[in-house]
This record gives sequence, C-alpha cells and structure tokens, in this order.
Amino acid sequence: MFVNKSVRNTNFELNDKLNMNTNSNPYLEKISISSVDHGDNVLDILKEIDSYIDFSKGEVQWKILLHLSTKGPSSIAEISAGIAESRKTVSDAMRKLLMKGLVERVKYDIYNLSDQGSQLMKKLNSLIMAGQPVQQAQKVQQEELVNESATQYYYELEIIRAAMLNNGVVPVKRLMLDLGVSYKTLKNYIDLLLSKKLLKKVNKNNIFGKITQVYELSAEGRKFGYRLPGMAKMRNNIFWKILLTITYSAKLESAMIKLMVAFSLTAPIILYFRDSSWDKIAGAIWLYCLIFTMLLGIMGYVMMRG
Repeated sequence: MFVNKSVRNTNFELNDKLNMNTNSNPYLEKISISSVDHGDNVLDILKEIDSYIDFSKGEVQWKILLHLSTKGPSSIAEISAGIAESRKTVSDAMRKLLMKGLVERVKYDIYNLSDQGSQLMKKLNSLIMAGQPVQQAQKVQQEELVNESATQYYYELEIIRAAMLNNGVVPVKRLMLDLGVSYKTLKNYIDLLLSKKLLKKVNKNNIFGKITQVYELSAEGRKFGYRLPGMAKMRNNIFWKILLTITYSAKLESAMIKLMVAFSLTAPIILYFRDSSWDKIAGAIWLYCLIFTMLLGIMGYVMMRG
C-alpha cells in the first residue's frame, strides 16, 4: 500500500508538470503518462517488462536492446564494442533474444529490434521519460527519430536504386538476397514508398504470359532516383547492368562478391582435375569467364569515371 501510494503521488506530480504545457506543445501529448496514471499500472508495466527479461539476470540482454534502440542495426562486433562485453557473451545473449522474438537478423551478422522488441523498448522509454524533465524527454525522442529515419532511408534508397537499375521495376527477390532481409521487412519499406507516391503497383505479363503484380517507380520516384549521386551514369552503364544480370544481383557490391566466391571455389576444383581429359576445356571456359567478368567490371568503372 505504501509503495502504491508513493508511486501514485509521484505520477500525479509529474502529470501536473506535464499538463501545464501540453496545450502549447503537441509533443508533450505523446509523452503524457496517462497510461501510467496509477501506481498499479506502473507496477503492471514493470512486471510485463521483467517477464521478458529478468532485470537481475539479463543485464547483457538489456544492454543489447538499449544499444539497438539507440544505434539501430548493428553487428555483433559493434554491439560488443558498444556495451563493453566479449563477443561470445554478446552472441550467447543475442541467441536468447532471438528465441524470445525481441531481435531479428537483418543481414548476415547484423541484428535489429523486432516489432515485439520495439514495443518493449517503447514501454520502457515511456516510464523513463515520464520521470525526466520535458527538455530531456524531447531530446531522447528526437534521437530515436533520427535513428529510425536513418534505417528507413537506407532501405528506401536501396529499393529506389535497385529499381532504377532494373528498368524502373523493383527486383524484390534480388533485394531480399542482397540486403539479407525477409519479404515482410522489405514489403514494409515498399509500402512506405507506396504511401509517398514514389512507387506504384502495376500488373505485367511474365515470361510465361501470366499476369503478375510488380512494384514500379512512379514519375516522382524516377525524378527522385535521377537526383541520387551518380545514378544517371550508373543507369546507362551497360557493363555493370550485365554484371548484375548474370549474377542475379540488385547491388554491384553483391555481384562482385558472388563472382569472387564463384571463382575462388571453382579454381581448386579445376586444378585438382588438371590431368583429366576435359580439364583443358573446363580451364579454358573458366579463364574466359574470369577475363570476361573482369573486363565488364573495368569497362563499367571507366564508363563511370568518364
């Protein structure tokens, strides 16, 4: 009873301070602690948060969530350096967070908060900001918006850039592979571009004559794409377009990585069977492909510099 009464009194005082300025600043309405007006609600929220991760035993997990909520998508190495924990400790804690559905793998070794994790951190932030001065709470909110915007802009630019290099059509499957994201994640950013009128849905016939729905750049989307640095030259770069096509890639970096992996893996095989009858033919084809792709990359680079 004593604890509940103290929490209630504290919340009433905080609400009095916040409500003095909510009419003059709409932002304050967002950080109003109406959801925690009563001490029982505060304790319920704390219990809910603690049910995901035990405050007394999950310190590293909380550090990871706080790092991702402020820094955005990060690798194990970046998180390890950011929270001053060993990579093994971070990897073990990350595995637990993945099992709980609080984080998700974005790309390769890159992790970010899942929808469930974001909701959990919002509840925690609402409690933290409720006890902070208004100016400090505003600063925290602004930092969150910057981090969220940076991640959003990165994926939106990658989608537009890939569409510009694919005759205006978003290569969904290629982007999923190159960015290392699920269809659900990519679709989320495509929907954002649709809402901004930079993309549009179009029905087209595929190679089998079947009508399929694709996402295509709108007139505004094309204008935006042409304003991207170097995009006009890259879009007309036939050599790099061929590289992207033969490697089934949406990004030039991914195309080059795939080629390097392919040649690195096939070279030892050719050397191992060098005494076989078909070795000369296979070696000639391998060497031809290597020279051909190298020339494509060099000519594409020259064309971009010209």
